[in-house]
Amino acid sequence: LTNYEIDDEQAQIISEVLPKTRVKWLDLQNNQISNEGIKSLLDSLPKSRVTQLNLSGHPIDSAALKSLADVLNKSHVTWIDLSSCQLDSKSGSIIAESLPNSRVVHLILQHNSLGPIGAKALSKCLPQSDVQQLDLQDNNLGDEGAREIVECLAESPVTELDLSDNSIGAEGLKFIARELPRSRLTQLSLFANVVGVEGARQLSLALPESQLLLLNIGGCELLDENNSNSATVFEELMMALSKSSVSYLDLSGVWVADDGAKALARSLPISQLIWLNLSKNHIGIEGGRSIANALPQSVLLSLDLTRNNLEDHGGKSFAAALPKSQLKQLALWGNGISADTLKSFLATLPKSQLTQLAIIDERIKIDVEKTFMSVRNVKGERIEYKSVLLAMPSN
Repeated sequence: LTNYEIDDEQAQIISEVLPKTRVKWLDLQNNQISNEGIKSLLDSLPKSRVTQLNLSGHPIDSAALKSLADVLNKSHVTWIDLSSCQLDSKSGSIIAESLPNSRVVHLILQHNSLGPIGAKALSKCLPQSDVQQLDLQDNNLGDEGAREIVECLAESPVTELDLSDNSIGAEGLKFIARELPRSRLTQLSLFANVVGVEGARQLSLALPESQLLLLNIGGCELLDENNSNSATVFEELMMALSKSSVSYLDLSGVWVADDGAKALARSLPISQLIWLNLSKNHIGIEGGRSIANALPQSVLLSLDLTRNNLEDHGGKSFAAALPKSQLKQLALWGNGISADTLKSFLATLPKSQLTQLAIIDERIKIDVEKTFMSVRNVKGERIEYKSVLLAMPSN
């Protein structure tokens, strides 16, 4: 029921029939339901079978939040999305206090304004809750808010944490790195924060002792005080990763450049990475060639290099490396690759294990289906041709 312009009258009808249905997933994001309408819906939840509730996009006031807190204690809801609900620090306290007596396992609070005070309220209640997946993306947490959240992790059941886009800097990374080995986290997203070289080094020190399987620091430009790329930080990061359990890594938009790509390539053969995103990183022909040459010695299954500067020479390096690599997904879209390089791929794809290839962009005027229709990989599987980024693994 997303974006259906549902109003209070229709919400009342839904609340009346909901207890009579077998509905377990109720998605009402981005409708036109007021706080009164939301309260009427909430009143029906304890009598329903709903386990997943999405109210994102509705400004929710304190009265409606208190109703929600009361209902969570009586309902079967284990998954709830309150993104973009104009929640502030006071709202965060109301939600936090409801968690210990609820069944909520997955809590999504993206794009609100909880701030450090709201984070502190959550940190007090998370250890007594069942919450395992916590999404706090874009909540103005800053370094202090990050500290409040991570300092409770050792005592809480949280295994997946999203702190993306929260203006967290090197000081916040110091707190995160300190608590990471003591936590149960297997997934951590720090996308679009201000990590910098020092923050990356702090993180590198903590990775070998952590339980992380997935790390996202995309959008965090790893530049030094002179605003320039430092290959050393990528070498340190990859060496730390080789001693860790991390197998999914997002480094999109961190300004790897050629020197950083060469440093990454040197460590690929000893890492456990199976999924790597290096899109939008100013990687040129030389950096691309280094990564391509390292593929046969790596265990990578999925590699995203979209929107770099590989051009035809770099693209052909990957075509040549495919038969000896384990890659199943490769994204090279937006690299200035011409139809001539596609011929190199056509020659090597039948010897590869590839099942998805994202390489076609608007510069290449060909009929993809007609050109690749008969091409199969070494196992006889048809290859899917895309022009989009490879998605980060979902929770």
